[in-house]
Amino acid sequence: MTLTLRARRRRGALEVTLPLYQFEAMRTSFLGRLSEAQAAIRRQAQHVALDLFRAAVAANGASCGAVRAAAPLPECMGCSAAAAAVKIVKRCAPHGARGGCKDRRDCFCAPAWCCDCLGKWWLSSAPPGLQLSVEGEEVLSELAADLTATCPTCRVPFCVHDCVPVVAVEEEGVAR
Repeated sequence: MTLTLRARRRRGALEVTLPLYQFEAMRTSFLGRLSEAQAAIRRQAQHVALDLFRAAVAANGASCGAVRAAAPLPECMGCSAAAAAVKIVKRCAPHGARGGCKDRRDCFCAPAWCCDCLGKWWLSSAPPGLQLSVEGEEVLSELAADLTATCPTCRVPFCVHDCVPVVAVEEEGVAR
């Protein structure tokens, strides 16, 4: 069985004849490359969203102050490659004022996550089928205000406004 494709061009017709088994191999290869490209685009959109999360955490630290913790900071429970440098502290407005969290319980967990891992956790709570777009960072900012996740440790809901950086402070009077 053969497949014949014809395309009309200004300078004549292009005709390709392939056995069906070769067409299937080409189709499989093409669809594989297409799905890889789509995954790369999604990863890029996720990267932009993580940049937004990092910037929001830094802004929260600048406006509300960072949480001070005794040095050295523990390593991140998610990746074990970075220091646990983010803490969830209820600082957002009540629900309705500017997004905010519906649940006002506090998270009493010690800092256990780096900014990237907590950002990925926060982003994973996005509703299924939500398409992040790289072009619309303002849409992503609106999403950030409304998207809530739960603390990976105690499951208390939080939004991006509740994430603050942790600063390591040397304890005074402690001999090392």
